[in-house]
Amino acid sequence: MKRSILFAFVFLTALANANAQSENTLHPEAIENCLQNSAVKGRFVVNLKTNPYYLRGDFDGDGEPDYALSIKGKKTMRNGVLICTARNR
Repeated sequence: MKRSILFAFVFLTALANANAQSENTLHPEAIENCLQNSAVKGRFVVNLKTNPYYLRGDFDGDGEPDYALSIKGKKTMRNGVLICTARNR
């Protein structure tokens, strides 16, 4: 009986951790820096329901990788795209 309870507890804990990790996704440092920009910070949330939620490409033609990020407005909850350039513009 004790063994069954212990097994159930370990299983449920592992399941909860798996769900928590799916919400804490890892993305490139350039995206993290872009999200910390004062013009962006706190105004949007990353739309993790979109897969993939970011794309990498040279969107401004400077030869360096930029990122297009799927976002939602915090107040309006409208979908949008945030372009994070390599030069933090």
